[in-house]
Formats: sequence, C-alpha cells, structure tokens
Amino acid sequence: MKNFIFFCELPPQNKIVGRPWFLAKEIKKRGYKVFYFALSPIFYRYFEEKKNISQKFFDILKITHYHLSGIEVFSFPVYFPRRFLSFHRINYTLFLPLIFNRFKSIFKKSIIFVNNLLWFWTLKKVMDNSVTIIYDRADDLEVFYPYKKIRMYYEKLEEMFLKKVKLSLAVSKEIENELKKKYPFLKILFLPNGVPEEWSLILPLESENFQVEKNLKKPVIGFIGSLFQWVDLDLIEKCLQNFPDATFILIGPHKGKGVQKLSKYSNILLLGAQPYSSIPLWINIFDICIIPFKKEKVSYKADPIKLYEYLALGKPVISTIEWQSDNYLKDLIYVGRDEKEFIEKIKIALKENNPVLCQQRKDYILKNHTWRKRVDTLLKFIKNENWH
Repeated sequence: MKNFIFFCELPPQNKIVGRPWFLAKEIKKRGYKVFYFALSPIFYRYFEEKKNISQKFFDILKITHYHLSGIEVFSFPVYFPRRFLSFHRINYTLFLPLIFNRFKSIFKKSIIFVNNLLWFWTLKKVMDNSVTIIYDRADDLEVFYPYKKIRMYYEKLEEMFLKKVKLSLAVSKEIENELKKKYPFLKILFLPNGVPEEWSLILPLESENFQVEKNLKKPVIGFIGSLFQWVDLDLIEKCLQNFPDATFILIGPHKGKGVQKLSKYSNILLLGAQPYSSIPLWINIFDICIIPFKKEKVSYKADPIKLYEYLALGKPVISTIEWQSDNYLKDLIYVGRDEKEFIEKIKIALKENNPVLCQQRKDYILKNHTWRKRVDTLLKFIKNENWH
C-alpha cells in the first residue's frame, strides 16, 4: 500500500479548512500513511501556528512539524507575496528542493496530491513516469491569481505541470470541460466538494449552548465563506435594506471598501473567520442561508463547500447560481437569478415550514455528498488504474 503525500497551500491549523485536508483525513481512515505539506499564507500565521503546537517562536528557518488526526504535517512560511514571481521561483527552485532532499525516499512509494501550482518547481525534480501525481483543480485560476500578468505565469506553469501528472481532479463540470478542451491527453476525474460525514450527528440542540449574542433579532440570515471578489456585496446590501428586522451574520475573511460599507448597517454582524469546529453550530442558528455570488466565470466554475454544509443541516438555501455538480440539488435550493428574484426567494424561504423537505435535504447530502463518498470515488479510480 502506497503513502499519500499532500502538497497544499493552507495548513490544517488555519481557520479556513480546505478541501485537501478533508480528503487527507478520510484517506487516513482507510489505513494509508498520509504526509501533509502546507504553506502558511501570511507570514505572521506561520508564527501563530508554531505557537499553537508549542514550537519555539524563533525557529523561523525550521520546518513546523506536528501530528494532527494521525497525519504527519509539515508547514513552511511563504516568504514573499505571490506577485513577486522571481522571488518565488528562487525560493521554490533553490531553497525548498534542498529541504525536500530528506523526503526523497518516500516520494517513489507515494501518490502525490497537489492542489497549488506554487509547488511545481519543488516537485519538478521528482516528476517522472514512476511517480504518481494527482493535480486537484478546485477553482478557476482567477480565484488564486486575480491579476492578469501573474495569472498568465501560473497558466503556463499549469500547462507544464499537467504534462507530468497522471490525473487531474475537477471540482465542477465547468472546470472538467475546460481541462478537457485545453488538455485532451489528460485523465480527468470529476470530484465535487462535500461535507464531513460526522455532521449527521450534529443536532440543533447543540446550538442552544452555543455562546452567541442572546438578543439576536429573528430571523437570522447567514453566510459562510470568504467575502472576496466573487461575492456580490451590492446584493447583500440590498438584502440588508429589504430586511431591516432580520439579523445578517457573515462569517469568513473579508477585506476592502465593499465590506466596510456593509458595516454601517445595524442589522449585520461581520464576524470574520471562525474555527471550523464552530461552523455547524453557526449554521444551526441560521433560519436561512445565502450564496450571493456574482454571475461571472469564477462563480460558475466553483463548487462551494458551503452549499453542502447548509443542506446537510437541512437549511433553506438561496443562491444566485444553479449549481451543476448534481442535477437533483436544484430541487433542494431556491435560485434567485437577479436582485428582485433573490429578495423574493428570501421571503419565500423565510415562510418555509416544511420538516419533510428539511429532512430530505439532510438525507440526500449525507447519503451522496460526504467526503467519504468522494474518497470512495478517488480510491476506486486509483485501484482501476493499478496505482495503489
């Protein structure tokens, strides 16, 4: 049985728990030995992570190494912002490969999972036909590289990388179609996002002891996720204006003037990123959940984890986009294609009193869209290719 080595961006200690960590934990449950290499997205968080695992604060040049959920984790700081391309290349072609010399012996015996192109130069020296590398395209590249010049560099990097990998995962049908068109030689596996299977054990009663502001005005309209360029902040503002007696809770990292203008409203709580363990508790206190994405390329190529999380807890969901990962999902959510329809669908969802539909949402997601199911699909493919 081979090892699995994950090369990712976010360390598991980060509040934004990423798709690779969910997959890694599930693969570990199957008896595989799993190694997890991650990058701290902001330099100070590298120190924050060291503090969390009780490593010395000044061990700046040492790899952060610890075990979590039975997985061996190695974390590195990002020394330069992504826009400094030449510095990045020096870091990843010279320094990190030297560090990785100590791990060469496990590469040949492992399946390597990569979800971030920053690792290309580090892995280039071990990429040959004897090494099984799986690339995970979990979003449109514009999400990670919004500036055109930088994105063009990473598009070229992806092109070089995909000539070496044995399989690419595609998180959405749109990304699957894009990869098929650009790389007809590539093996592609459609693998959407999911939800932890243990969420089936979470009960609404648990939220009663959850420490939140006691005087929240009802109803509570919630959003979980990054408030970045793909989120329609103007639409959120219109919702705030149309539902002044509701409390809007937005959980996730945010930046920029667009978010600042929302803070002037008295019926909104901008809570920033929260520990992932608290996310189901937050969702449980929401009366309805929203996904107000802009209707543009980045959004259509996405497969938001929040969609599965909302539905796994039976919540009414209002989205601007009809998601394509599963045709049946459209029967479980409300779709508001423009501002007027989105607000109307919120009104309908707030009146919803349908325990059968609530249970139907939970049952369908926890039967068909867990991370366990995703790993079943991935391991079946690997077995059929005789890579295990």
